[in-house]
Amino acid sequence: MGFDIKDYIPEQLFRQTLQWIEANPTTFVYYVILILTPFLAISAFLSWKLSKEMQKEAKEKKQKESRTKAILAAKDRAAPVKPAGVEEHTEKDQTKHKKKKKR
Repeated sequence: MGFDIKDYIPEQLFRQTLQWIEANPTTFVYYVILILTPFLAISAFLSWKLSKEMQKEAKEKKQKESRTKAILAAKDRAAPVKPAGVEEHTEKDQTKHKKKKKR
């Protein structure tokens, strides 16, 4: 159940190709390079784009972390914020309200 090249390529064609490679090795190498060059160029371009994208994401992540740290530090330094509509009542205010109610 192994791979047999004879099942996919006729033996005569295979032999002719090997004889041609033996007779013209420089032409064969030239053709291989000519065929592979576009794929290598595409691979290099896509690798370059991926590298740039990874650098961009790392930079954004670093900026986001520094912003988060700055916000947390500012919250720690800031005075507690009172919720809107809630006022602190003192004893004087409570007595005034009681007097107003009595009148």
